[in-house]
Amino acid sequence: MKLSAISRRWLMGVAFIGALATGSWVRAADPIIVVSVKSLNELIADATYLGETVGQPALPALLLGGLNQFTGGQELEGLDPARPIGAFMSLNESGDPDMPVVFVPVKNRKQFAGTLGKIFEKKETKEGITEYALPNGNPLFGIDDGEWYFLSPNPAGLDDLPKPALLVKSKADIAIEIDVEKIPKKFKDQALIGAEQGGRAKEPANEGERIGQEIGIALVKSLITDTARYSISIDIDSQEKFVAIDTSLTARRGTPLAAAFDSYSKVKSAFTDLVTDDTVASFVMAAPVSKEIQQGFSSAFEEGFKEASQKGNNKKDEKEARKVANAMKAAFGEAIDFAIVANNRRGKLQLVGAVGVENGDDLSDLFDELAAKAEDPSLKLNAAEHNEVGIHAVTPKIADPQAKKLFGANSVLNFAIDSDRIVFSFGSQALNGVKAALDVEADEDSEAAPISLSIGLGAALPLFKDDSNAAMIEKAEEILENGNDEIVLEVKPQPRGVTVHFEIQEAVLKLGQLAGGGGQQ
Repeated sequence: MKLSAISRRWLMGVAFIGALATGSWVRAADPIIVVSVKSLNELIADATYLGETVGQPALPALLLGGLNQFTGGQELEGLDPARPIGAFMSLNESGDPDMPVVFVPVKNRKQFAGTLGKIFEKKETKEGITEYALPNGNPLFGIDDGEWYFLSPNPAGLDDLPKPALLVKSKADIAIEIDVEKIPKKFKDQALIGAEQGGRAKEPANEGERIGQEIGIALVKSLITDTARYSISIDIDSQEKFVAIDTSLTARRGTPLAAAFDSYSKVKSAFTDLVTDDTVASFVMAAPVSKEIQQGFSSAFEEGFKEASQKGNNKKDEKEARKVANAMKAAFGEAIDFAIVANNRRGKLQLVGAVGVENGDDLSDLFDELAAKAEDPSLKLNAAEHNEVGIHAVTPKIADPQAKKLFGANSVLNFAIDSDRIVFSFGSQALNGVKAALDVEADEDSEAAPISLSIGLGAALPLFKDDSNAAMIEKAEEILENGNDEIVLEVKPQPRGVTVHFEIQEAVLKLGQLAGGGGQQ
């Protein structure tokens, strides 16, 4: 590796941290924010891999070209490209923002100091601290401890320096970690005022909207007051072939937010096994439902009934609607468990869904009662049976040609209400889809995220084949034949917190390049 490339990456970090210095982040005795890069070697390798994957092999050179002009072609001799590089910010003794401190790993302290002297004008050295002049005339102060070189616009920031190896907790390629607990109260108070004003900027139209507004304001306030740590990281993995962004939040011990996260960590979906090798896309959501949210749903129902009454709707219809609403409220209670998957069944699309309920037998009886009154010719009650559960069928009219192509012209909607779930399936082999949803059981040992969204492009591609896009499909098939073709979003529990994981795998990146018309695959 050429050291000129290293110098460019290092200076990119300096410029980024310099921009942070103009922001509102503040410092305590220990750093309040740490920005880190796993290593310069890793960063350059990531840029190379990403450039090759998306058909832009010149990407590393493009990123570094401007910085090469800034350095005048100087190489950072003495820098260690295999260890983390980054910066931190703290609060000074009065609790006000301090300047950032950049930390750079060095292999040879004298060589590195000499290189800095070539890039910046060297002024003087006092008590181990060397002053340099930036191109804009502002001062930059540096000091080293043999393993690291520290740089800051304020020499006071170079007192009592922490060990960078202890600061960098993330193993990601690029990470920002914020110790929210150390942010001074005055800044949090300002944020709380902003949350209150922003949340009430619009006058609620009804009681349901008012309750929703209050829930939103309370959530934002809780995040401000109860959060202990927040981090965001980026990983580019050339071995596992994906790019991922992770956002993590940890609550302070003993807070309502910590209790909410603890409740979330204990929830498991009963329907994760609906996802199979034929699944094109899936969405699973299992989460506790707070009393405030339950109240919001109840108020929304009531507002709907009031509006219907004011419009002079039939009182008998309103009575039945209330009966249904009350049954649904009793069914979902303090938690929600829902899943829907899209499968490729022999070249046709099949949708399968399930939602957990607490009083399915009562709902089934109510449905039978209402269906008998409806006399809908498209509805056939108990068209089939599985494990002593009646499966109903609805035959819809499909007019859209694309829908006919995807699902099949004679597709049927099958659904059933069991004691603990409502299930449905539409499209190819819908009856088998309902039976599968009735059979699937919760896996107590499953490590699947309670909330997840996944799209697999390899399984989806055959559904969209036709003569008009044959050439494009052929190229896409070549890209997808080795897998690594998913887009994934997961909300994973962690101790007193959650991590939101977003991942794009290599084949998806290549398909994006193909769709954009750039590069040759």
